[in-house]
Amino acid sequence: MTKGVTQTPDERAVMDRNVPKIANDVPAGRSPSSDREPVMRLTPRQFIVIVGAVLLFAGFLALALPISGDYQSDIFGSQSVDCGAALGTDMDLYSGEPLEACQDAVSTRRAWGWPLTALGVLVVAGGLLVQSPKRETAAD
Repeated sequence: MTKGVTQTPDERAVMDRNVPKIANDVPAGRSPSSDREPVMRLTPRQFIVIVGAVLLFAGFLALALPISGDYQSDIFGSQSVDCGAALGTDMDLYSGEPLEACQDAVSTRRAWGWPLTALGVLVVAGGLLVQSPKRETAAD
């Protein structure tokens, strides 16, 4: 007969770490929730502020990134002209069709860039300034 192999507590701990866990496999003396990592949860208010910040950032990018306008030239065909950004344009350099192309491109970018930025500001401000309702506690 062969003797049973005895393991020290340290050896058992190493073995337990190397054995894959089954979904319902919980060591003795532990509850299933004690093995889980703590999960960071966002409150609705934090989520609203984050969404507002993303909208604000997207609106600012729309206004700050360069714009180019396309127009049709009789001699050269389709042409592209750099118009600057919606916050500050270089339209004083052009006249005629290039100027009209720049005005159209800049006005289109401003038409959705400014409202997006304003919506982001309102959502962030609303998330930061509006107080959450007070929770009622049960009286003993």
